[in-house]
Amino acid sequence: MTVTLTFPIPRAFWFTANSRLHWTARARKTRQLRELGGLVGNSEINRLRLARPVFDRCRVTVEVSYPTVTRADPANTAPVSKALIDGLTDAGYWPDDDSRHLVEVAYRRSPTRCPKGQHLITMTITPIYKE
Repeated sequence: MTVTLTFPIPRAFWFTANSRLHWTARARKTRQLRELGGLVGNSEINRLRLARPVFDRCRVTVEVSYPTVTRADPANTAPVSKALIDGLTDAGYWPDDDSRHLVEVAYRRSPTRCPKGQHLITMTITPIYKE
């Protein structure tokens, strides 16, 4: 079963791999994003009444929606996505977010724009079954 999760990221939480932040500011934002990932993950598990861990091996596709149509590099959102994935690990989506359980994380830009003042990250989690 494929699961799709949507995370609205307010401007105050947003940063990229290119952001020049003091380590305390980066740590604060990372902690807030991890909590957001856990909250959204738990609510979806409860809504669908899934058992934990939900996935043993899976592939995650991260689709980033920007508020503008200017050029963007979705792979630069890896610090934000990683914090959300850590929150999903806390929520019980997989035993651990190592390469044995999360086989692939792919990034792409969404063709749609999101409202100004926020970014939207949509994660599609696809199970990988043993052959």
